[in-house]
Amino acid sequence: MKAKSITLGLLFSVLLLSHATLVCGTTAVANPLFQQLQLLQQDERMRSASMGFVAIDINTGDTLASINPHEALVPASILKIVTTATAFELLGADYRFRTVLGTNGMVDPYGTLHGDLIVKGSGDPTFGATRFPQSSALDSIFNYWYALLKTAGIERVAGRVFVDESVFDTQLIPRAWLWENMGNHFGAGTSGMSAINNAVTIIFQPGQSVDQPAVVLRTEPQVPGMILRNYVTTGERNSGDQVWIFGAPYQQERMLHGTVPFGALEFPVRGSLPDPPLFVAESFSRFLNDRTIYTALSPTTHRIANLMELQIPTLTHTFGQYSSPPLNYIVSQINLFSENSASEALVKTLGLQTTTPATFSAGLAVIRNFWQNAGISTNGMFLFDGSGLAPSNRITAGQMTAILRHIVSRPYFQQFQESLPLAGRSGTMQNVLRNTASEGVLRAKTGTLSNVRAFAGYTTTLSGRRVAFAFMVNHFHGTGTELRNEMVKVLDAITRYNQ
Repeated sequence: MKAKSITLGLLFSVLLLSHATLVCGTTAVANPLFQQLQLLQQDERMRSASMGFVAIDINTGDTLASINPHEALVPASILKIVTTATAFELLGADYRFRTVLGTNGMVDPYGTLHGDLIVKGSGDPTFGATRFPQSSALDSIFNYWYALLKTAGIERVAGRVFVDESVFDTQLIPRAWLWENMGNHFGAGTSGMSAINNAVTIIFQPGQSVDQPAVVLRTEPQVPGMILRNYVTTGERNSGDQVWIFGAPYQQERMLHGTVPFGALEFPVRGSLPDPPLFVAESFSRFLNDRTIYTALSPTTHRIANLMELQIPTLTHTFGQYSSPPLNYIVSQINLFSENSASEALVKTLGLQTTTPATFSAGLAVIRNFWQNAGISTNGMFLFDGSGLAPSNRITAGQMTAILRHIVSRPYFQQFQESLPLAGRSGTMQNVLRNTASEGVLRAKTGTLSNVRAFAGYTTTLSGRRVAFAFMVNHFHGTGTELRNEMVKVLDAITRYNQ
């Protein structure tokens, strides 16, 4: 085990836990933060683990405690703090995505549009996504667009519905994501034309007993062309969602493995949409045909048209547009509920500052360069996505707390702080730290991957000090629940810090 140092600011204490001696004042020994860190480091299950911890006074910059502040660790979803803060900085709290409906043709006196209906995407992660409560459902948007077309006198379309998603490149997911993630809803990725969180819900009917096959009843919504190879069986009662969905971007075939719980009449499991732009094109085309605005040609997308060497239509007239909720609302949903797809949309949107179509690599370079120019060392900061799903990401606890402290002085700070889940009350912290000093006080973004748990955010101590903290543990020899339970004791000890 590596020798690791703990520095307790203003308490003159140093803890070295391997081949070392504890040296501290009596106040340090009595302090709950020091005690909890010491207990965790001495836990036998930490022998294989790497840990980074920093807690700093926001006002003075003094360090309350630190362990390996410069060790680069896997951050999981606390990386969303870096992504969303950069978006606030460079896009602004009032930024909105705008999806345009237009055409390359003209309407004749008989109501025929001689040309295509073009839906030009902007990378909006909230488009038709009811998981963002301030966003409109897909049918509501389509109804609005239908009314615009009727107002324009359109009764039929000589062309097709053409979705132009070319504001982003065609890479839906970051290259470092794992095969086990990309078919599931949390691995849906992002597109220049996203919709319904780029996710589809598969409804299962469990078997009559454990180990019997589970049946796929339907998908919500219907996804034309998607093929489900179902190998899911029935698990124990109350065993929850144990289904893994395997399938690559643009691949219509999905392999379903795992179990759904016995006893449920129906059980929903969310997976990723194979091709979000094509889903929008087909859905809007079908919506119009059902309402007697008939399209002569099959719907398609910019990517497919390029593959088939079709002519790409140029937008010459706009009927209207759909605007997303403002960025501050989008960030609140990303951080409260750890929305991966929306995080990656922000990465590519930031990439538009340097290149079009936007790429993940361009957006990640913008993020890294911004913090470097803000005076924060990026040594050891390795970014492969914006959501934290990639296990290749690395950041240090020192960098994370430096970013958190920087945010405090920015005009968007209150909106950002309120986007972080509140202990015992909201988001991914709703059931954490209830009936403790931290409930209703501590705010933290959580991070969870296999063998990774992380927290980062703000709290106010019993002595009135405003504190920013970052806490990451990789490769703990125990269950994720066991590790989380030990880590939250440390978090509560920050709030109970009385110096």
